[in-house]
Amino acid sequence: MDKNLYINQALFIAALSGLMKCFQYSAACQKLDIADFKAKNQNIASEFDKFKDWRNKHYLHDENSMTETTALLFVAPESHNQALGGLPSVIWNSVQIDYVEDVQKLREVLKAVEQYIVVKIDEIGQKLIDKYKDKTREELLAFGSANIRLCSIAEPNINRNEKQ
Repeated sequence: MDKNLYINQALFIAALSGLMKCFQYSAACQKLDIADFKAKNQNIASEFDKFKDWRNKHYLHDENSMTETTALLFVAPESHNQALGGLPSVIWNSVQIDYVEDVQKLREVLKAVEQYIVVKIDEIGQKLIDKYKDKTREELLAFGSANIRLCSIAEPNINRNEKQ
């Protein structure tokens, strides 16, 4: 953990965002089934829901003004000869994350999601085997080469799925 609170918060939110991305719609990959995940991981289902709500309602979309800033001025007492009671102030009204407890809980949820993904990958692999196991070599080769486009960050502004 970093000693800077804002760096810790940024890293926590990045992990939270990455975790929940697995359960959101994406053109690039299949989303995971939340109900199935929670049914198979009942011991952490409530923590999962908490982190999902934090991601969706507080940190990434902030529907509940959980990271709100408010600027204000203090008015001087009547006995002072000026109206303003000092310099403008800004209050950063946010909920502080318990970086010992909440990071540990997030880590547990991340590990459960990772294990869930491994099982799902194995299930899809087995479905592929079951579907194609009776095909001849020639039938399999007739499908052609795999259409794999290597990932690159060289052109992040270009959708590689649309690029020929």
